[in-house]
Amino acid sequence: MAIYHTRVKTFSRAQGHASTAAAAYRAGLLIIDGRTGLRHDYRRRWGVVETRCLAPDEAPDWAFDPRQLWPAAEASERRKDATVAREFEVALPHELSNEQRSDLAAEISRCLVQRYRFAVQSSIHEPQTDGLNYHVHILATTRRVDAEGLKDKTRELDGGPSGRGEVEWIRAMVGEAINAHLAAAGVSARVDHRSLKDQAAEAAEQGDELTAAELSRAPGLHMGKDATALHRRGMDTDLKQGNDGIHLANSAAWDRAVAQMAGEGRLMDAASDQAVPVGSRQVPLGPAILPMLSPGGVTPLGNVAREVMPVVAVADAGTRQPQATASKQALRAVLEMWAEAWIDGLRDRLTFTRRLLRSSAALISAHVAAPRLRGDLEELLVRLKKLKRDALRFKRRLKAEDRAQHVLAQENLPWRTSKARTRVQGS
Repeated sequence: MAIYHTRVKTFSRAQGHASTAAAAYRAGLLIIDGRTGLRHDYRRRWGVVETRCLAPDEAPDWAFDPRQLWPAAEASERRKDATVAREFEVALPHELSNEQRSDLAAEISRCLVQRYRFAVQSSIHEPQTDGLNYHVHILATTRRVDAEGLKDKTRELDGGPSGRGEVEWIRAMVGEAINAHLAAAGVSARVDHRSLKDQAAEAAEQGDELTAAELSRAPGLHMGKDATALHRRGMDTDLKQGNDGIHLANSAAWDRAVAQMAGEGRLMDAASDQAVPVGSRQVPLGPAILPMLSPGGVTPLGNVAREVMPVVAVADAGTRQPQATASKQALRAVLEMWAEAWIDGLRDRLTFTRRLLRSSAALISAHVAAPRLRGDLEELLVRLKKLKRDALRFKRRLKAEDRAQHVLAQENLPWRTSKARTRVQGS
């Protein structure tokens, strides 16, 4: 299933970083740092799918070439502890194709450029071994870019309340963009940028206790590239052992939660409108007879979810007869086993339908406030302002030409009059 991962980090000279080195490594290029004269050559690097640069429309041409952009970014910073670049690392769903992941990375990069007006280098990397870890490194300048080049710093991303708010906007934007592209590709998987705690709280408010219990797990530890490389070589690490312990603890907590809910009769099927307490084996059956399985193995729903009839009641009706036979007891056992298997299949179908409807409703309700729509509107506003400036500039140019022609006419008028007088006197 698709996973959500978005991380924002900075590169600083105080830590020995250089934006030219970071850009060359992520893009698999040779970039020469004009400030230090160092050559960062990663042209033989494996795993880079594509690299593209994005910048505001009015940016100069060199802002779209990483071999020119990052030496310029290094030269624009004077401090020895300056922050020289900012990176947004985003996991891309493996369910998408290469073209679809490229479009997704381009949209995320475009939203960032529209909001902060900086230049970015977007480099997509493919997984090395597991085949699932597709991701994009969006390396951004710490200064805005306009027609004159690199300008003021993007201080709103430096930290504090403003920085936290911007990071939250970025995380939400990335999540909405991923879900939109998954839906467009016909993939049912979805991601959620919120923490497990917030997701569990929402599920509890909606009465989905099973989902709330599943989300109330402890998050795993981030392995990082070094620990992951050691693990792939078959070596054990403290982070891997820690994640194994967290996984075992989460599994034990899940089993305890399910057992407690089942013992209290609170184990409900959140996918249907009616409760399905497991303890009493209440299952949704038809009003009079059990629904029959279709030849293709698909159970017609009909009105099966409208009424809840305990299986025990079917058998108990027979026990009220004067003579209970063994066949009725066998029938009771058969009905219980059949109903348990049937309700498991129905629960899966209804759970998927409920999640699909909830996701569709969330996308529709959030369309107006979607960050992508806001970015498009902001871009439209910028272009309209530019059009207005160009129109006013053209209007002023026309007026200036009219004034110049008028002045020229006024200057030519005395010359023509004096020339006519000279002709009269000469005659």
